[in-house]
Order: sequence, then structure tokens, then C-alpha cells
Amino acid sequence: MEIQISAKDFSLTESLRRRIESRIGKLTKYRKDILGATVALSLEGHRAKGEKYLADARVMIPGNDVFAKVRAFDMIVAIDRMAEKLSRQLQKGKERQTTNRKSSL
Repeated sequence: MEIQISAKDFSLTESLRRRIESRIGKLTKYRKDILGATVALSLEGHRAKGEKYLADARVMIPGNDVFAKVRAFDMIVAIDRMAEKLSRQLQKGKERQTTNRKSSL
């Protein structure tokens, strides 16, 4: 799976890149057919206080893509919450698939 990572208004460190690759890579346990992912990280400087780090992701799978967008006080927290959001969405999709298969039999 190819993961494209971009950063806006700050430099992307190797530790952040590894964290994203690790968290997005774990999503394959819910869907084996993930084609790729794009992750955009940004720092919104106009917010003096509060949640100024933004993590935005798109996971491409056959059919419908899965999206997640999270704001947080810290970039690592934003990345973790984004990955959790994606995993919940993929789990729901997997549950729907198995429910639909059982009901059609």
C-alpha cells in the first residue's frame, strides 16, 4: 500500500512519518484490499489558542473511499485520533459486509 504524506506550514519529521505509516499500515487488518492512502498534516497559525493541528486522511478502497479529518492540540494526538476514526469506519464497513452476507443466505 502506498501512503502519500504532505505537511503544510511545518516540516515533517521522520518520527511523524513513521508514526503515520505505522498507524495507517495497521488498517489492513480490517480491509486487505486497501489501494493507498493520502495524509495531509497542517498547522493552522491563525488559531492562537486551542486545536491548531489538523490531520486529514483519505484511504482508497474499491467502492467508496474512507475519509477522516481531526483537529487537536498536538500533532501526535491528531494523527492517533485520525487513525482511530479511520479504523472505526473500516470496522463498520466490515461488519456491514458480513451482516449483508448472512442476511442474503
